Order: sequence, then structure tokens, then C-alpha cells
Amino acid sequence: MFDSGIDCEILNIGSDKWKKGKFRVKINVEFYIEAEEIDKISNNENSEYIEPESPLDDLRQKFNEEN
Repeated sequence: MFDSGIDCEILNIGSDKWKKGKFRVKINVEFYIEAEEIDKISNNENSEYIEPESPLDDLRQKFNEEN
């Protein structure tokens, strides 16, 4: 639907006629690792992986204690 566009008409300021065309939406999302982070990863390749702390760790611990 959005790839081929949606039929629409537009009226330009100062014009007395509508112009037919298509309305299309494009979204571009990018992710990249910053150079500093790449250096940290490559320097720690031989070290043991340490899982980052999560705000849910306390809840997980309580849940595991109850079970």
C-alpha cells in the first residue's frame, strides 16, 4: 500500500486547479556501533562475558525465590 503510494490531490497556493499525484511514506532506521564501543568489545574478546545489569533483576530474583 505505502510502497506504491496512495492516490491524492493537492492544491498549490495561487493555483486554481488540483494536481493529482501519489502520497508515499518512507521510513529509514539505522543502527551503528560507535567506534569507542567497537574498541571495548575487541579488547574484551578474551575476557569472560558479563551480562549487563537489568532493572528487572530484582523482580526475577524475587520470582525465583518464591518458586
